[in-house]
Amino acid sequence: MTTTTEIMNYLDSIWLQPYRDRFVSFWSDQHLNFGQRTTNRAEGQHALLKQYLGDSNYTLEKVVPLIDKLIRNQVTEIKGSIETSRSRTLGHHNKPIFNLLLKKVSHACLELISDEVNEIEKLKLYNRTCACRLYTSCGLPCACRLEP
Repeated sequence: MTTTTEIMNYLDSIWLQPYRDRFVSFWSDQHLNFGQRTTNRAEGQHALLKQYLGDSNYTLEKVVPLIDKLIRNQVTEIKGSIETSRSRTLGHHNKPIFNLLLKKVSHACLELISDEVNEIEKLKLYNRTCACRLYTSCGLPCACRLEP
């Protein structure tokens, strides 16, 4: 008779360890997540908030302005990043496919689309079909939508 521990060990060694990254990406790529597959960003924000707060004995009256300051600083950083994307063009983005996007979308967005353009050639070479991951997870055109 097989025990629960033996079954769990079997599942872990045969399925979970070798294929764990495929389980998560299969599920997460089916939903709009803007490329976020882990909790690292939330954990990073929590660490940053703790850094801002420093002492844990604050009242709500003191905590709210600190959180407001943190958010305002992040908004400033984000706006700076957007302005950089609007004012500079990276060399490998000087392709006709990007003409209507340049200086209107972020460099990160252009990188994702650039990777997907490169994916078109791989799909053709190996006679594969597009998984539409970029479209479903980020709302950006995937290889099959870019190819025509």
